[in-house]
Amino acid sequence: MTFSHSKYFLTIVSSLSIFFSFLSFGVSAQILPETTPPKSYLEVEDKNKDQWSFQIQPYGTLPITTYGNVIIGGRTVEYQQSLGDLLQVLRMVVSGRIEAWYNNFGFITDDYYVSLQGSGIKNTGPILDTSFQSVLTFDQGIYDFALSYHIGPKQDLTSQNFPLLSFEPIVGVRLNSLSSTINSTLNVGIVNTSFQKSVSIGRTWFEPMLGGKLALQISKPIILWARGDVSGFGLAGQDDLSWNTLAGVDWWVNQNTFLTLGYHFYQISYTNNNMTFNESLNGLYIAATFKF
Repeated sequence: MTFSHSKYFLTIVSSLSIFFSFLSFGVSAQILPETTPPKSYLEVEDKNKDQWSFQIQPYGTLPITTYGNVIIGGRTVEYQQSLGDLLQVLRMVVSGRIEAWYNNFGFITDDYYVSLQGSGIKNTGPILDTSFQSVLTFDQGIYDFALSYHIGPKQDLTSQNFPLLSFEPIVGVRLNSLSSTINSTLNVGIVNTSFQKSVSIGRTWFEPMLGGKLALQISKPIILWARGDVSGFGLAGQDDLSWNTLAGVDWWVNQNTFLTLGYHFYQISYTNNNMTFNESLNGLYIAATFKF
C-alpha cells in the first residue's frame, strides 16, 4: 500500500470512529431516564388547595316533651305530648343536613318536615251530659339555606395536636311552612246529638337567620360542639321568632364517617292575622355523618 493510500484509509477510519462516537452518545442519551426536580412544599400545598368536600347528615330529634297551641279563627287547641304520645300521633318525619365546603367557605341546607294528627282540648261537662273535643292536624316544614366560613384548624382524624378550637358563623334564610286543621266536635249525650266544625289555614314565609357553630376537638376521635341559630325577628308577622340550640359530641368511626349524640332545644312563636302557632320541644339529637 502506498503512502497516499494509507493516508486515505486512516481518514476513513477516523471519520467512522467519530460517527460511531456521536451515535453511541445519542443512544445513551435516550436510554438515560429523565430526572425531574422534586416538587417544592408550596407546589404540594397548592395541589391540596381549591378542593371541595361534602357532608351528608341524616338526623333525628326524639322529643322528651313537646307542647304549644294553635289558634285558627278564634278556635284554640292546646297540646302537650310526651315521646310516647308523640309517636302515637306521628304520621311522618323527615330530616337531613347537607354541607358543601370549598376550602373554608361552606354552603349549608338543613331540612325538616313533620306531620302530626292528635287530640287537643278535651272537656266534659255535667250539664246535659256534654263533651267537647278538638283534634289538631298540622304539617310543619323548616328549610334552611345558609353560608358559612370555617375559622380555625380543620378537625378530623389527621389532626395531631389537641385541643383544636374552631368557629363557623352562619348567615342565611329560613323557609317556614305551616298547614293546620282543627276539627271540633260537641257531643250532647242527653239527646244523643253531635255538632262538628272544621277550620283550616296555611302559611309559607321566608325570614332571615343568623347563627354559629363552636367545635373543640379533644382527641383524634372525639369532638365537642355547640350550634345555635335565631330567625324571624318579627319581620314576617305580628309575632315571628324561632330559635334552635344544640350541643353534642361527635365520634369519628373512620376518616369519612362520624356519629353524633346531642341534645336539641327548639321554639317557634308565630302570629299573623287569624293564625297563631306556638311550639316548644326538647329532646335527644342523633345523627350519622358521611364525608367525602
